[in-house]
Amino acid sequence: MKAVRPSLVAHSVLLTIALVTITALAVGLVVFEEVGSQVQQRIDRRLADGATLFQASLEDSRNELETVGALLAGDQQLVEAIPGHRLDDLRERLNLTLGLRAIDDVLVADSQGTVLADARVTQVGNHTPPLASGVAGNIGFGRALAGQVVYGISRQEPDVLWQEVYLPVRDRSSGSIVGVIRLASFLDRRRLGQFRERTGLDVSLFSGSRRVVTTLVGPASALPADPDTFQRVVGQGQPVTAWRDLPTGRVRAYYAPLTGPDGTRVGMVSIAIPVQSVSAAWQRAVLPLAPVVLSIILAGAALGYVLARRVREPVLTLVGAARRLQDGDLSTPIPVIEEVELRVLAEELEMARCSVHERIETIAREETRQRALIDALSEPVLIATTDHIVVGANSAAIQLFGTRGSLSGQRIESILPFVQLAGDPREPQCWQGVLARNGRANDVQVCRTRLAAGSLPECDVFVIHDVSQFAALNRMREQLLYDVAHELRSPLAVLTGALELLATGYAEMSTREIDRLIASATRTAARLHRLMEDLLSAGSIQSGRFVVQPRPVALASVVDEAVHSVEDIVQQRRQTMTQLLPAAELVVMADRRYIGQVLTNLLTNASKYSPDGETIVISATCDGCVVTIAVDDHGPGIPAEQQAGLFERYYRVRAPHEKRGIGLGLAIARGIVEAHGGSIGVDSKAGAGTRVWFTLRLAPGQGEEADENPSG
Repeated sequence: MKAVRPSLVAHSVLLTIALVTITALAVGLVVFEEVGSQVQQRIDRRLADGATLFQASLEDSRNELETVGALLAGDQQLVEAIPGHRLDDLRERLNLTLGLRAIDDVLVADSQGTVLADARVTQVGNHTPPLASGVAGNIGFGRALAGQVVYGISRQEPDVLWQEVYLPVRDRSSGSIVGVIRLASFLDRRRLGQFRERTGLDVSLFSGSRRVVTTLVGPASALPADPDTFQRVVGQGQPVTAWRDLPTGRVRAYYAPLTGPDGTRVGMVSIAIPVQSVSAAWQRAVLPLAPVVLSIILAGAALGYVLARRVREPVLTLVGAARRLQDGDLSTPIPVIEEVELRVLAEELEMARCSVHERIETIAREETRQRALIDALSEPVLIATTDHIVVGANSAAIQLFGTRGSLSGQRIESILPFVQLAGDPREPQCWQGVLARNGRANDVQVCRTRLAAGSLPECDVFVIHDVSQFAALNRMREQLLYDVAHELRSPLAVLTGALELLATGYAEMSTREIDRLIASATRTAARLHRLMEDLLSAGSIQSGRFVVQPRPVALASVVDEAVHSVEDIVQQRRQTMTQLLPAAELVVMADRRYIGQVLTNLLTNASKYSPDGETIVISATCDGCVVTIAVDDHGPGIPAEQQAGLFERYYRVRAPHEKRGIGLGLAIARGIVEAHGGSIGVDSKAGAGTRVWFTLRLAPGQGEEADENPSG
């Protein structure tokens, strides 16, 4: 034993030092790599965000150009001035355009490409660019003549890039294209400087491989693009992120292509960030590792020397116990060690054995509980290996796709064909698509999460959410915006036409013609007013701010006002309205303005869905202290399956020849009637007409004179 101990001590110390050193170096290397990876990820995320912000600024500028261009193209006087070459009128409107929006250049050319008028900001950079004389050979002009709205970025001067939009100008009467409007916004150092102030990122614009505009200063501002980067970005259209060494220091840069009006790539944009501060932070994170590693090595050597002198026999005992633990024997206790120094270790191992044994049992119970929880989820859940093979499913997934045996072993792509398994699998991913099962197609969202639990194999969990309701709401919102725009377009066109006729032919028109135009404009304005009232009422009802002020009011007068408000609509379709009211005057508690709006909406709907020449009946019956007012039509009726959502916002009856509208009338009517404490309903059968009714309470003291004044 005496001959063995020195060798054991020496070998133990050396082995401890070697193991601790290797461990410390490995930990340091891992930390080094992780810090470097995090630094680069932070830089790339910031560059990507900067590129997104810069692209958003370009899109905002493009939207402004297209908006102003659409206004100019719809200006009737400008349209008429192009064929007549009324240059003063054209210049006046173009100069006004420069003052309204962030437009730096605007010109109008006729169909032959001759520039009739051009307006531009005074100066770009340090010089004044020349005005254009013609655009006949320009690809944007040619496409605009073909009826397209063309957008792109082009280089006009050695140091000038701009965004430009070409829009066709159509003659309103013939529909032919009489000219083209081009609007442009300069991409100069001032604009790039504003972007740098907001984001702290340097941005450069390249025309060809030459750096045209940049926020970089000094020698770096004149550096050309890297040939390989230029070829990949402009030649192949690929965004590139790369390190670049500049005279001012190393930067991380993101390059993306710039596209011209003809669709070709005319240059590229670079978003860059210096890495000095990030490198300093990286060094501060790494340098403290050196003393830590050294301390670990020294502590390990000292500990190895102390332990090696006392642990040979007890260590062998503990090694045997450790082997049993390694073999999975958690039921055999760790032997008691007499040596004081190792007794604690033995006790800790025993505690660890008990703890691991208990933890394994806990994990088993937890796994069982988690499986039960997943199985109890109402959302379908699929569990797959990292190779995308299904190995498990909960009850909802089995109910959706079939038996557990039919799912097990299949690939996720065959079950969910719209799922594209690409990118970093450790990053949560979601896909949306349509899932057809049992003769029904549902909009679904599938989310994947990779789970890694210690020594257990990694697996992917796919949760399937039914988003059909949200997809339907989104489609409903888009349809609402379209319908509101359609509802506004016709009356606005009527108003515009009436005003233009009055403005241009007032002196030559008779009093009767003027009165007819004014009456038409008044009816159209009333239609717009009703539409706005519907939208405002719907919003206030939805938000809970809607309040009525019921007062005693004569029902007959409210009905008369509603009938009068829809007379024009009814007369256009040769329809008639009949009132069946009790002989005795009924005085109800109502807010005159809003109850009138209810009746107007019901009468408008009745006229819309009744055939030409039919009769619409307005009736009222009294039952105790409750009055029921009804509107009957002889339209096609409403199928029973469509009546459930009739009083919901934006709901419209789907008929073979569906009438246009925004679906707010009955929803507003319900909100108003319920605010009065009444109820509203519908009685209808397909092919038998429709009756819509609502109730109001009689005013106390029917003998008193009703208030004939509107409530608001």
